[in-house]
Amino acid sequence: MDRQTSQKYDVDGFARLDHDRETRQGIPELVYAEGKTAEQVAHIMHALYDKQGYALASRAGPSHAEAVCARLDGAQYDPTSRLLTIGRMPRQKVHQTYQ
Repeated sequence: MDRQTSQKYDVDGFARLDHDRETRQGIPELVYAEGKTAEQVAHIMHALYDKQGYALASRAGPSHAEAVCARLDGAQYDPTSRLLTIGRMPRQKVHQTYQ
């Protein structure tokens, strides 16, 4: 699937979600929380979770975590890594060559 036929979904005018990213790139779409309001991050993560059963946000602060955890039961925040997660992330296949 090329970039032009990729399915992208607008979230209230402040985000475009690329639901085909994992198929094309091997890693899923995530939310870059820094620079977004807590409500925007919560809204985007909810949309991702509804579509794919999991969501991840990087560079999240305590206010982002509070908004997401209030909106999505089971969301978890790690303040050290500043990651917010909900659902079970897919396992990635790692290709290694041993010599």
